[in-house]
Amino acid sequence: MLNKSVSNVVSVSPNSEADENLENVVGLSASVLLSVVERGILARNQVNSLMPITTLGYWVWANMVGSIREALIPLGWKSILEHGLEKVVSSERMIAIVCKSAVQGVGDLECKLKTRGGSGPVVKQLADDNLTIQLPLLDDGLIEFQLDEHLDENPIEIWMLIYQIDKENNEVRAELAKPIGYDVHDSLDEWEKRFIIGSISFDDLPDDLSFEGFEQTDEIEIEVERKVNGE
Repeated sequence: MLNKSVSNVVSVSPNSEADENLENVVGLSASVLLSVVERGILARNQVNSLMPITTLGYWVWANMVGSIREALIPLGWKSILEHGLEKVVSSERMIAIVCKSAVQGVGDLECKLKTRGGSGPVVKQLADDNLTIQLPLLDDGLIEFQLDEHLDENPIEIWMLIYQIDKENNEVRAELAKPIGYDVHDSLDEWEKRFIIGSISFDDLPDDLSFEGFEQTDEIEIEVERKVNGE
């Protein structure tokens, strides 16, 4: 478990200085990122009650991954599956974005942000790596490299598009945050920076969209080990 006090939480409003700072980091505004979350939520209509209970949570996550790639790949980002982790990566900005669900704290300045547990060693390593990376986030001084040739030699900052479906308050909330620590249950819970990008009320979504019986589930992490000497 890593311990570090993080208080750099910014609530982003449209066309604000915080929104401009967010665009400097990922090249997208809060409204665009929130539309990615909304498209994921709308995937609810593709799931029915006959499917396994975990289907809805996985399908929402998968559609968010597809939506953010659709938004970023035309801007020069690349879609990468690395050690079972789905990422979209910018070699120009030297950052990657991963979509992840949370169990608490999204959009709440007073509550500790915590992702769903069981992230596994790959996600925990990303948090550890973020602690040691010192790379520029703004437009000046960025280092360019060929991603395919130097992915291992040039560490990439990992940011997470985090969402929480809150059935009690009838909404989904989202943030873009940079993880730097985790708890004993493998939940990411320490953050160097958090951009609160907003919420979507269920009232603004189609009337037939229901989250009754929803179980929040996202990616399935698969560890891949290379065999040595045929073993």
